[in-house]
Amino acid sequence: MKMNKISAFLAAAVLVAACSAAAEPSSSPIREVVPLSSYTLHLKGVSNPEVKTSFGNPDGSKMPLLWSRADALGLFVTKDGADVSGAQNIVAKVEKSKGPGFNTGTFLAKVDGLSPGTRYDVRICYPYYYFSGESGSVMTNRLCPWQRQPAPGSSAHIGRSGGFAVASAEFTTPAEGESTVQGIEFELEHKTAYIWYEVSAAAGTYTGWSLKRIVLTAPEGVSLAGSTNYDFASGEFTLNDRVSRVNSVSLDIESPEALSSTPQSAYMVVFPTSVAGAQLKFDYYLSNPAGDRTVILSHTRTMGASSTLFSPGKLYHLMEQIPASSGGEWTEGEYTFDSEAIRSGIESILRRASLPSVHLTYQDNLHKETFVVVNNSFYASEGRTSEGSLINEDSIYEAASVSKVPFAYVPMKMYDDGELDLDRPLYEYWPGLLDNFVESARENAKLVTARLCLLHMTGMPNGGWGTSMDFSASYLPVGSRILYSGQALCVLQKVIEHIKGKDFDEIARDYIFSKIGMDTSAYLYSKYSSIYENAHTYGYPSHTRHTAWESGVHATLRTNSIQFNQFLRWFLDGSDLSPEVYEEMMRPYVRYNANNMRTLGWFVEHHEELGPIFWHNGINGGGFRSWAFMMPERGVSLCWFVNATYSYNIQAPLFGLLVGNKTAVGTLGGMTALPSDKTGSAGSTPIYYYD
Repeated sequence: MKMNKISAFLAAAVLVAACSAAAEPSSSPIREVVPLSSYTLHLKGVSNPEVKTSFGNPDGSKMPLLWSRADALGLFVTKDGADVSGAQNIVAKVEKSKGPGFNTGTFLAKVDGLSPGTRYDVRICYPYYYFSGESGSVMTNRLCPWQRQPAPGSSAHIGRSGGFAVASAEFTTPAEGESTVQGIEFELEHKTAYIWYEVSAAAGTYTGWSLKRIVLTAPEGVSLAGSTNYDFASGEFTLNDRVSRVNSVSLDIESPEALSSTPQSAYMVVFPTSVAGAQLKFDYYLSNPAGDRTVILSHTRTMGASSTLFSPGKLYHLMEQIPASSGGEWTEGEYTFDSEAIRSGIESILRRASLPSVHLTYQDNLHKETFVVVNNSFYASEGRTSEGSLINEDSIYEAASVSKVPFAYVPMKMYDDGELDLDRPLYEYWPGLLDNFVESARENAKLVTARLCLLHMTGMPNGGWGTSMDFSASYLPVGSRILYSGQALCVLQKVIEHIKGKDFDEIARDYIFSKIGMDTSAYLYSKYSSIYENAHTYGYPSHTRHTAWESGVHATLRTNSIQFNQFLRWFLDGSDLSPEVYEEMMRPYVRYNANNMRTLGWFVEHHEELGPIFWHNGINGGGFRSWAFMMPERGVSLCWFVNATYSYNIQAPLFGLLVGNKTAVGTLGGMTALPSDKTGSAGSTPIYYYD
């Protein structure tokens, strides 16, 4: 089976680290101001060895729970029982992994505020999660498990699929003058259970069909996934007011092979919970070879009274054969997507919000559909009843700040190809860059790197390219705090244009548009302006036409939902970046606010039901607004473009209509106020600590 590369890479919806499986990291470290009491910890961890148990079939073989090639640990450091980690939420990034199936990993972490010659204890969790500061012993664990399926012939990196494990260790800082702590070793104790499906098909009706999704459902009251806390003192998952549990886990399978007598593998992670005597329901979503029909083939399995416990650290092996036809214990139902109800719901939302039109595309692993919905009552109120008919699937809208997402791919691809170092000062590629800053800002400008631009950590204000650029004093030194900055991305754009010797619109066409069918998308107004004018002219007439704009990666992309969805699907499947660079781009680096993290191109929030939501939104001059989402756990891409002013009052109902959860976007973008300093941390320092 072909894996969804985000799902295959992310161990959970919060921080995972980029690495290489067999080599040292190729890029130089992030630059940051480091206090004199900082120490770099070198940790060596072993994932617990081969474990396996049967699941309704006699199979005594074992399989190790392995490190992936992109893992990160969360660390909590104490001295004499007192927390010394503070708000740091320390991340240990993997340096390299080795051994049989990468079951041994070497990690690096930077910890501030330690004293020389002092013994400390460290609690370790895998993957990275936030330790609670409330008691020092409870770790907030948003465990909505990641699911994955391996590529044909690949190893089963169980660690990448959402498992949760813990360990404890101790270390002593060296004498004054040394800043490195060596020799911290630990062995992980896995706290989640794993299910290994091997699915084949008997010769008959479903031979050659594709397995698209597996859903496991337990009786009400049996928790298979959700959000909880883990208490190191008791060694148990604990209950509090943040807990949310669900009795169903869904595994989406991206681009599977045709079912045959040869088993296909997929992996699922569940809470350690008793299912003794319970009746579990298994739903298999199967699509026919033509792709025009999907059925849900279901059966139940009554678990034994004593031997069927989802135990911590155990991997349960389930060999399932799809029958030749439905009947007996197997029932068949039709999967449907109610397009008419969706369209009617969109029309209702537009009418309530008094908006002219929306261009929206939704796709998951089972269905894809575009909705171009025109609010005729809006045009009637404007006295332009006939004009709405000119908006259609070919219409082009301004993407506004969603323009930043495709742009971020380009420097990452150049980094992958060895043309750009993410941590080399940009002025070294183009010394003339400094001339575009005011003289007093030029020393700070020498510190700006591609990585800091993509993370919005330069200290430059929002906006576009300028010739007298400066920094916001309260966000200095460079690299110390987050300040959302379109201008910083335009600085990176200009350096890329200098390296390539061409306008970014041409670069984007070479790197993205021509590769994936974004044929009428452009960063320049002059390209395809007539179809852009349809959405513009027949939206709000007061909106200023952005005809004079040169290519500006912060805001000038013109596209529509069909073409932008092409980009989202391409990215869900890994684009054409190498796995290591793709992982480096998509892992969250730094907390942006209370709910969201920042990657090298996206914001990401973990939702306890939907898993991680990668997102970006945009607004241009009050006249165009846009949203784009990727939900890899569900295989979902969703984007829409609106040609009018509106407050943030439609994304929750639109999102809920398509995805089934209105609350998921309640904390994204402008739905809730950001901290005034936009660091999202208790102090002024962003939460990332890397060597």
